[in-house]
Amino acid sequence: MDIRDPTTCKTPDILASWGQGINGISGGWPLRPYLILAGGEISTLRLYDRRRMQALRCGDTTAPCVVSELRGPDPATSDSDLRDLCVSGVCLSHTGRIAIGSWMNGEGIYAFDVDSPNEPLGPPFKGHANFRTVKEVSLVGLNQEYVASGSDDGNWFAWRLQQGPSDCDACPNDGPPSAADPPIDPRLAFVGLEGDLEVVNCVQQHPSEACIVTSGIENDIKVWHPQRAVTSRRGNLSVRADPRLRP
Repeated sequence: MDIRDPTTCKTPDILASWGQGINGISGGWPLRPYLILAGGEISTLRLYDRRRMQALRCGDTTAPCVVSELRGPDPATSDSDLRDLCVSGVCLSHTGRIAIGSWMNGEGIYAFDVDSPNEPLGPPFKGHANFRTVKEVSLVGLNQEYVASGSDDGNWFAWRLQQGPSDCDACPNDGPPSAADPPIDPRLAFVGLEGDLEVVNCVQQHPSEACIVTSGIENDIKVWHPQRAVTSRRGNLSVRADPRLRP
């Protein structure tokens, strides 16, 4: 079969029927293997429990197996129409306790506590641009303590999941901010410049190595490794000969 050809699902074992496109699915991790997070052409994330999912017949609904509807942007206060409040990517943490969803059209990335999903964990993560293409969102770091996403400007961004002082390693705009510049999210920790000449769509961490892989419109991928910061203090130290080492 050619996956580029238009097709429809004809399998009898349909577990969830949306009636709209699904852009991202995440889950199946060992601690909570029964949880599946999905997002797409609707305004909310859907969290499923596989223990309650059964094959559907034509016309059946999926309501019995939906555990939670995770609501990010508020349609009442959003600048986007309801039909434009769609999700480009989702990520469920390895512990199965944190759910992440990336909304398109400048709405940002929202994080949720799976055990208390009624409200997001703080304001949305912003600073990137997510308008043109469908972009993933991921959790990276030794303990998945960072939220990462690509951007329409060819860069990729990483924010701390928890609030803290800003320590952004690279910023697209050099120089002092002006009054017209939007405030920088204090959770922003890193901006990977020139991840792609056009758009960065995918940001994923290696499962065992300390590196990040990004890809986009170009025909190659980029591998990012951490680099120890070089301080200037050691270079300024004076060197004095030890008389005990003289011949």
